Amino acid sequence: MYIGTRLISQTACAVMALLFLTTLPAATDAYAATQGNVTIKRDDFGVPHIYAGTTYGIFYGFGYALAEDQLFQMDMLRRTASGSVAEVLGAKYLDHDRLTRSSYAAASLQRQYESLPPEDRAIFDGYAAGYNARLKEVLAARAELLPREFTEFGFDPVEWTPLDVLKAYVHSMALRFSDANAEIENLALLTKLQKRHGAVKGQALFDQLRWKRDPHAPTTVPADQNAVEHPAAAALSSTSLIALSDAAIAEQLRLQKLRYGGTGPDSFPRASNIWVVSSNKTAGRESMLVNGPQMGDFSPSYIWAVGLHGAGFDLVGSGPMASPWLIFGTNGKIGWGSTAGMGDTVDIYQEKLDPRNPHRYFFNGQYHDMEKRTETIRVKDGKPVMLDVYSTVHGPVVQFDKDKKTAFARKRTWDGSEVQSLVAWIHSMKATDFATWRADISKVTLTINNYYVDASGNIGYAFLGKFPVRPAGQDIRLPVSGTGEMEWQGFRSFDSNPSTYNPSQGFIANWNNKPQPDYDSSDYMYWSAVDHLNEVNDELNKQKTLTVGEVWNVVAKVSFTDDNARYFLPLIAAAAANWPESSNARHAAEILAHWDRNTIDPKAKGKSSAGYILFRNFLPLLAERVIGPLVPKNLSGGVDDETQLSAISPFFPTMGTKITYNALMGSASGVPQTVDFLAGRSRDIVLREALEEAMTKLSAKFGSDTAAWTEDAEPHVFHTENYAKIPQTVARNELSLPAHMNRGTTNNRIIFRDGRVDYCDVTPPGQSGFMQPDGKLSVHARDQLDLYQNFGCKPQWLNADDVEKHTVSHKKLTY
Repeated sequence: MYIGTRLISQTACAVMALLFLTTLPAATDAYAATQGNVTIKRDDFGVPHIYAGTTYGIFYGFGYALAEDQLFQMDMLRRTASGSVAEVLGAKYLDHDRLTRSSYAAASLQRQYESLPPEDRAIFDGYAAGYNARLKEVLAARAELLPREFTEFGFDPVEWTPLDVLKAYVHSMALRFSDANAEIENLALLTKLQKRHGAVKGQALFDQLRWKRDPHAPTTVPADQNAVEHPAAAALSSTSLIALSDAAIAEQLRLQKLRYGGTGPDSFPRASNIWVVSSNKTAGRESMLVNGPQMGDFSPSYIWAVGLHGAGFDLVGSGPMASPWLIFGTNGKIGWGSTAGMGDTVDIYQEKLDPRNPHRYFFNGQYHDMEKRTETIRVKDGKPVMLDVYSTVHGPVVQFDKDKKTAFARKRTWDGSEVQSLVAWIHSMKATDFATWRADISKVTLTINNYYVDASGNIGYAFLGKFPVRPAGQDIRLPVSGTGEMEWQGFRSFDSNPSTYNPSQGFIANWNNKPQPDYDSSDYMYWSAVDHLNEVNDELNKQKTLTVGEVWNVVAKVSFTDDNARYFLPLIAAAAANWPESSNARHAAEILAHWDRNTIDPKAKGKSSAGYILFRNFLPLLAERVIGPLVPKNLSGGVDDETQLSAISPFFPTMGTKITYNALMGSASGVPQTVDFLAGRSRDIVLREALEEAMTKLSAKFGSDTAAWTEDAEPHVFHTENYAKIPQTVARNELSLPAHMNRGTTNNRIIFRDGRVDYCDVTPPGQSGFMQPDGKLSVHARDQLDLYQNFGCKPQWLNADDVEKHTVSHKKLTY
C-alpha cells in the first residue's frame, strides 16, 4: 500500500487489508488479502515502464503513472464520459451532459464488468486503485502536487471506480469512432430535395450526393485478392418512411452539431493513416509499420505512452490517455496499429408512436411502453436538472418528431459487448503470431481497422466489427421502419470481414478508405475515387523496394500535400489549352502548372505559395458553381449542411470535393451522373469561370503581381479542449506550430530486422500534462514539439537492459 511518499511495511499492509476486507467491493476481494510490488521506471522523455507480477499490479502501476502525468485531464475525461461536466463548469455544458447520459447506459457496462472472470476484472480494478493511490498522495500534499487547473476552475478531483475506466473507454473510443450515423440527417436531405425537385429528381440527386458504391475508390485489400463477396445492394426505396417535419429537421441539425461539431459526412471523426511493409518490399529485408492516428491535436497530449512488463505482458506502446489498451505498440514478436474503420454498425429505426401517448410505439402488431430511466444532472450554481431517457426494443431514443408522431431509436451491433471488445484487444497484446492475434481481435465488435507486422517479415490487416445481416430492401443510408418487418436477421461471421495477409504488392496502406473493392459506403462515409490514400500508394509504389528511411519519409511527404489538387490540376491543364493566352484563367493555369501541390512554400518557412493560395480559393468557387444551383446553401435554412462546401479542406477530401469531381467527370465517374450538375455547360467553361473569379478576388486582395502572393500558412494548433470540446487545461496553454501538418496526433514506427524490434514514436506536445500548483509545466509537457515539427522519432525501450540503461527516475509501490 502506498500512502503519500512513505511505504507501509508488508506486515502493516496485511493487517490493514484484513481490517478493511469486508468493506471492499466484491470485484477487489481477490486482492484485499494479498499484496504485491510495482516498480515504475521513467526514461528521459518521462515514459513510464511498469513492472509487476500480477495483472492487478501491472494496471495498478498503469493507473498510478497516468495520474502522475494527466490527473486533471483524466478527471475532466471522467466527467466528459459520465455527463457530469455541468456540475463543475456550469449550465453551459448541460447539452453535452444530456447527450452523454442518453447515449449509453452505465448499468450495461456494470453488468458486462461483473460478468468478467477475475483475471480480466483485475485490469480495471488495478487501474482504478492505482489512480486512486496517486490521488490520495496529491490531496495529502496539495501545495506541491495538486494540478493548477483544479485551483483555477475551483473544484477537486475525485476517485475513479472500475466503471469509470470503462465509461472513459466507451465515450472516447466506442461512441467517438464506432457510433457515427447520418441516417436521420440523410432523410432530412432527401425530404428537402424531393420537396424542391419532385420525388424522382430528388431521389436521383440524393443518389449522387450519397452514393452506395464507387468502383474507382482505392482499397486496403488489393483488387487482385480473392475476398469474401459483398454484393451490391439492390435498387432501394424510401417509400415506407415518414418524412421529417421542419422542426425535426432543425433539431437533427442541432444534435449533429452538438455530437460531432458539424453536420454532413465531413463532420464525423476520421482521418488516420498507416502503411505496413513486408520484408519482401524493403531493401534490407526489414518488415515495418508506420502509423499516424489522427485523433485530434491537443495540449496536453491526447496520446500517452507506457511500457508494461509482467503477468504475461512485455510490451511498449501508446494509446488515448484513458485507455488500458495500447492501441499502437509492440511486444517484440509482433507489432500492431489501428485506424478508424468507418463501417456501418449502427441503424436508426423510425418508431411509429401511439397518437394518444408519445411514449408508446408500435412493434409486431401492437403498442408497447418505452422503457424509461431518469438521470439527475447537477449544475454548478444552479438547480439539478432531471433527464428522462427513453428506449425501445431497438435501443435508446435519440429524437422525437412530435409533428409526425414518430421517434428515432439507435440500434448498435456492439451494444452490450463494449467491454468484451476492450478485453479482446488487451489480450491481443500478448499474441506472438498472426493466427493468435487474429483470433483475439475477432471478438471485437467495434468498427476499427487493425494492422499486424511480425519479426518473420509478415504483414496483415483485419477490418473489425460486428455487422448485421439486414433484410432485403433496406437502404442503409436512411432510417428503417421500426414496426417489426425490417429487423436484423443475424450477423455476418468475422471471416466475411475484409482482411489480407502478405499481399503480393508487399504493403498494406489505409487512410480511412474503402476496405475492399466490393464494399458499400455506410450512411456517413462515402468512399470515392478522390481519396488521400492515393498519395501514400504513390510513394510506396515508386520503387520495387524501399529503404527504411524512404518508408518513414512518407510521413513528411503527405503532411504538406494538398489532398485535392491531384484530381483537378490535370483537368485544368487539359482545358487551358483552349483558353486565350491573355486570359486570367490561362494565367491561373500556368501558376498551378508550376505548383508542387505543397500547402507551404518550401522557400519561405510558415508561408503559403501563390499556387496553393490560388487553388485553395478556386476549389470552393468551383464547387459552388457545380453543386450550388441544384443544392443551394439556403436549402437547409442558411447553413450548408448537405454538401459541406464551406468545409472544403486541403487536408482531406471533403464531400464537396468528391461531388464536384464526380460531376466534372460525367460518364467517366464511378458514381452514375443521372442528373447533370453542369446543366449542359462544358467542363472547360465551368473550370475557366471559377478560375477567373478566383483570380479577380485574389488580385484585389494581394495585387496583380502573382509572384508576390503569399500569406501565413494555417497553423498547427494544439487545443486546450478535449475531443468533446470540454476544457482539459487552462486556455493559455494552447500551443501552435507555424504550419499545419496533415499527419498523426502521434506517429510511431516499428521495424523488425534480424529478429529484433526497433520501436520509436513522437507524441507532441509531450508525455506529461502536469501543471504544477504554481503554474509551471512539467519538463515533459512540451519536450516533443521540436521532434514532431522536424519529423523525428524518439526510441521506445522494450528490452529490460535498455529500459534500465535509460531510466532517469525510479519508484516502488506496494499494494
